[in-house]
Amino acid sequence: MVYASTTEVYGDAEGALDESRPFAPVNTYAATKLAADRLCATFGAEHGLPIVIARLFNSYGPRATHPYVIPEIVRQLARGSVVRLGNVEARRDFTYVEDVARALVGVLLARVPDGDAINVGSDVSFSVRELVAIVAELMGRAHVRIEVDPARLRRRDVAGFRCDARKLTTTTGWRPQVDLRAGLEATIAWYRAHGERWAWEAPPSSSVEAASPQ
Repeated sequence: MVYASTTEVYGDAEGALDESRPFAPVNTYAATKLAADRLCATFGAEHGLPIVIARLFNSYGPRATHPYVIPEIVRQLARGSVVRLGNVEARRDFTYVEDVARALVGVLLARVPDGDAINVGSDVSFSVRELVAIVAELMGRAHVRIEVDPARLRRRDVAGFRCDARKLTTTTGWRPQVDLRAGLEATIAWYRAHGERWAWEAPPSSSVEAASPQ
């Protein structure tokens, strides 16, 4: 079994994060993920449950089911040149969904001790501001303006995450095959090919015209 944990369990930390980094969750989401992370580790150690913990950094790509930052940027830029976001200086390690899937399969098939943890990420970080610039260029949007929306700022946020993926590479031979620009191009192409609407967006309202009396 592979449990999809999160880099958020490490909390605020500088530099590339490896699996030995102490836990320091700063929000409720991270605390609940860490609780499950540790349950998996103890079940592996105590009961021999064949489980490995994959601590995922930010994943992105087609078929996004939640308004995470990349699909949100794509959605807003499809509608205009003004983007309203929260902390645009936050830096994250983004890995394309196909690379993440390959990593998870590799972790599942690898000889990993029960209850062990492996980070899954690209070892490269980008700020939200940099993401906007790249997506705008790929979508042909010029003179984009970013507005910070206070309602989108998190109460507790982490300045940056970057993955140290050496354990993953050593254990499985995995390396990312899709860089950020290519992954964003594929994501935008999928979005456009599917009516410029993510699964989490409400479908466009339809109106039925009343038939005119004859």
